[in-house]
Amino acid sequence: MITITRGFNPTEFVGDGWSIIYEETDHRSIALTELDLSKVELVTMLKGNETYITGEENLSRLKASGKIRLDLDIFLTLWRNQSLIPESWKRKRMIFFDGMVLWRPNGERCILGLHWSYGLWCWGFHRLDCDDHRDARYQVSAVL
Repeated sequence: MITITRGFNPTEFVGDGWSIIYEETDHRSIALTELDLSKVELVTMLKGNETYITGEENLSRLKASGKIRLDLDIFLTLWRNQSLIPESWKRKRMIFFDGMVLWRPNGERCILGLHWSYGLWCWGFHRLDCDDHRDARYQVSAVL
């Protein structure tokens, strides 16, 4: 069980001009104060023979699934305490935290994620209008 540190600030973490789109926040996630990482699922929203979907379509399907989309406070808690990240997560290309969506300074909607690269945890962002970032085997969303 991990204690979630609240107060993710996109300007401090990503840079000037970034902001949270509060209407897109999964409020069930921000209500969590603790999290059992063994209960976190890493899911893809691809259907049938799909090999990719846009981030917008992925977000829409996640919302419709009823699963709790983990937010950026959970992302930040793990970023600051990387020893807590399950070993099995290293096999994924990117683990997205879709429970908070960000505005980029140029107006694009983005999500943040973690990935294991060359022996280190790294973070990155991806635009929701991009259609090539949801490979079923490696790029997933963290949900409860």
